Amino acid sequence: MKIQIIGPRADPVFRDLEAVVLRAIHELHVEATLDEVSTLEEIQKLPMAVYPAIVIDGSLMCQGHTITLERAKQCILEAAKRSGSS
Repeated sequence: MKIQIIGPRADPVFRDLEAVVLRAIHELHVEATLDEVSTLEEIQKLPMAVYPAIVIDGSLMCQGHTITLERAKQCILEAAKRSGSS
């Protein structure tokens, strides 16, 4: 599973999102890579309108608000279900 977190690196919300997603990955025991998309050039290539956001395996899972641990877990589980893995 490839998880991308999107937002400007200097934004405290982005740093919080990174910590939340890492914790969700750990608590759910999923195999995933976590990539940052933090430059304007990179962000403009993705299917999203606002940040922060989470994209998993190319699908936008959530965006535009503070993403809680529970919401991050929900996104990861939903993506895993879509891909047929657990």
